[in-house]
Amino acid sequence: MNKYEEFSIGRNISIIYRSMNAYFMRKFAEYGIGSGQIPILMLVNEKEGLSQDDVAEELLIDKSCVSRGVERLLRSGYIRKETDPVDGRIQRLFFTPLAAERMPSIKKVLFNFTELLLEGEDRRSSANIKQVIGELSRKMVTLEKKGKRGE
Repeated sequence: MNKYEEFSIGRNISIIYRSMNAYFMRKFAEYGIGSGQIPILMLVNEKEGLSQDDVAEELLIDKSCVSRGVERLLRSGYIRKETDPVDGRIQRLFFTPLAAERMPSIKKVLFNFTELLLEGEDRRSSANIKQVIGELSRKMVTLEKKGKRGE
């Protein structure tokens, strides 16, 4: 086996990502939202008043994905739009009372997935895993913003 066949970070991240999406789809079905809307919902929870363009930039996803996610969250009653008072072309995103009411349950599902993923690991290993994943994520965000991802 050569060094390229030994261990594929991308393959393992892909497995975790697909498993995570399946888990979230099951858990969030009762809330009427899918795994694709969760990052948007969490970001609006942290930073109310963002535009859809702001969301796309923060999450590093294309605007059409954000648009579909926002539309689903609007239909489900989790967020609302308000026209920006300075620039009427911009729609700002805000949490609704329904989202505020369900956020503790949503956060619990997210926490439980992390616990499930790290089950059997001691505290030190768990902390190291979280640190390495955080560092890799930050590195990819930096590269993405510089336009160097995939070069």
